[in-house]
Amino acid sequence: MRQHPVVPNVYFLLVQQGVFVRCVGCHVEGILQPGATVDGFAVQHQHYYGAGDVVAGMTRALGVKPCTPCEARQQAMNRWMPRVFKR
Repeated sequence: MRQHPVVPNVYFLLVQQGVFVRCVGCHVEGILQPGATVDGFAVQHQHYYGAGDVVAGMTRALGVKPCTPCEARQQAMNRWMPRVFKR
């Protein structure tokens, strides 16, 4: 298997049926449909930390236990700013 040059968690292999792709980040694998490209699959499976994930990680590191409003705030912040850091 070869690693995608831009998205490191995506691997692909040419097989008789087409192109076999695997995302090790979300554990999705399969053979691409005709017309689909490895680059298109890679863009869909690029993983990022959102703003809410960053704040939640910092507060957990400080020992703050998450509650239901905290989780809702994390999701809202991720919708507001979904791409802060690449995983």
